Amino acid sequence: MQPKGRVPLRRLQLMAIPFIEGPHKFMSDLDLLAKSYGTLFLRMHRLLDRRMAAGGASLAKTKMLMCVDQRGPMRAADIADYLGMAPRTVTEALDKLERDGLLVRSPDASDRRVKQITITGKGEQAIAATEPLRVELVDLIFGSLDAEQRASLATIIEQLSAKVDKVEGIDPD
Repeated sequence: MQPKGRVPLRRLQLMAIPFIEGPHKFMSDLDLLAKSYGTLFLRMHRLLDRRMAAGGASLAKTKMLMCVDQRGPMRAADIADYLGMAPRTVTEALDKLERDGLLVRSPDASDRRVKQITITGKGEQAIAATEPLRVELVDLIFGSLDAEQRASLATIIEQLSAKVDKVEGIDPD
């Protein structure tokens, strides 16, 4: 008889199997494919972010800087909406970018309650330093596919995106 509170060794061994053999043992082919896709995306994102941060601005900072650079002066709420980010996240990022001298906030001429965000020369320099790194890595990674493979991948991504839109209830038109 086992002492109270102790689990039999065999039961512990059985409970440990998922941790020893990995979760893949219980995943379907579709689960494994989704996991592989997600893992690839995260690895690429982290690689881009590390390389760009070493070049002067992270991927997230560069996206925000490019948004303001390309779309002109804009409000924080417009940036959040455009990038699909939470307003608080954007505000915190803008605070840091402003402290770093990459962006400036100035009162809107028509509504003094509103602050317009514009890029500075230093912000433009950060884009000039990091955007080529992003382009180079994307070209290196996706350039390993031939034209037919890239076309197939584009078709697959469009198909999966359309399915996600349908599940979310988004009308494609």
